[in-house]
Amino acid sequence: MRFLVRQLKGTRAVAELLGISRRTVERYVKGQLKKLVPVSGRLRLPRTIAVSLEY
Repeated sequence: MRFLVRQLKGTRAVAELLGISRRTVERYVKGQLKKLVPVSGRLRLPRTIAVSLEY
């Protein structure tokens, strides 16, 4: 998550990309949340992000 925040230069962009709230991203980065439990049951990363995480 921290990687995405750095790459996209902010929590707002990450939240929009993942379909979660900005505050949820902030809580995760701060360490208050251990797991992301999306409403849809599963977090789906866009292909461009999933590919960049492999490096």
